[in-house]
Amino acid sequence: MDPVTVVGLAASIVQLINATTKAIKYLNDVKEAPKDRARLAREATSLLALLIDLRYRVEEAESTDPWFAGVCSLGVEGGPLEQFKKAIEELAEKLKPEGGMRKFGKALLWTLDKNEIGNTLSRIERLKTLVGFALQKDHLADDHLEKIHRWLSAPDPSLNYNEARKKRQAISGAWFIGSKRFAEWKTQPDSFLWLHGIPGCGKTVLSCTIVEDILHYCNHDPTLAVAYFYFDFNDAEKQQHEKMIRSLITQLSIQSASTPRSLESLFSSKMNGMQQPVAGELLATLRQMVQEFDQTFIILDALDECKERQELLMDINEIARWKNRKLHMLATSRREKEIEEWLEPLINDREKICIQSALVNDDIRAYVHERLQTDWRLRRWQNKPEVQQEIQRTLMDKVDGM
Repeated sequence: MDPVTVVGLAASIVQLINATTKAIKYLNDVKEAPKDRARLAREATSLLALLIDLRYRVEEAESTDPWFAGVCSLGVEGGPLEQFKKAIEELAEKLKPEGGMRKFGKALLWTLDKNEIGNTLSRIERLKTLVGFALQKDHLADDHLEKIHRWLSAPDPSLNYNEARKKRQAISGAWFIGSKRFAEWKTQPDSFLWLHGIPGCGKTVLSCTIVEDILHYCNHDPTLAVAYFYFDFNDAEKQQHEKMIRSLITQLSIQSASTPRSLESLFSSKMNGMQQPVAGELLATLRQMVQEFDQTFIILDALDECKERQELLMDINEIARWKNRKLHMLATSRREKEIEEWLEPLINDREKICIQSALVNDDIRAYVHERLQTDWRLRRWQNKPEVQQEIQRTLMDKVDGM
């Protein structure tokens, strides 16, 4: 649907909202009105709430949303919205005071007969039904996607992300985020980076910084998407390669304008969720979903914490073989022989980055300084800067990127 159509439809709804609001005001102001007045006012107020909801949904809608075509049919020339606008304007005209200006202290008079009331109520009810049905389609689409998400049963990686953020200092990872290699990874087609280091060197905190940067980079651009996953020794679900794929699919589906066709097809092929897909089917679906965005960024943390190591590395190998120019993938792990051997054919030396280096020491120095200032157990040294400096110097001499 072109933007002009969307703007025109939204403008028609706004006009109808204004006309209905005016009619409700007149209905509330009349004196000595029959009981039908109250019913008419209630029905018009109920319709007004639906119209306001419809207005904002139209303004936020995508042309591919399954419910949008139905809403547009309401706004065609001579359609339900136009017909009701004419009727509500006629109602307001009959109720408004003479000369269009209400004199101070003078109430409006009821001028409608039962036939006119009945006709107006019928039109209100019809439009409420049509608008309600259109909005219900939108809700049904949301409910359907939620059902698919329950079927996928993917673990939530944001829990790990948020936990890592708590440990991150303001400048953590700045050495990498500001590097040329990271900038190239974000912009070069079909890019892959592997960040490796010994335990305790800050891989997970760095991946958190990367995810945060990419989330900001993709923000407000629906053509870009980001998905991430944290493998975790402390969470059995986050040690399974298939759970990673399910999570990536779930995250991308949330960022899609509507339920991706490939995901819908997979769901329906499994008797609408009565059966489970195998890893190969999930990977094929992920591949098609990546194609729906101009650029997709995937960040995987701690590959070494996946119990199904070989299956995971086969997944990564398969994804890399797609040679998808729209895809950018980054992974972190310890530098273990099995991982390195699997990744060797996929990346060159420049795409392997050791994060146990002097650059990481800047992050550690910031952390140590912050702890010396805020940890209650170290408060006794706050007035002794020479002692704090000695503590920091001693620790930094021994860290070696750890």
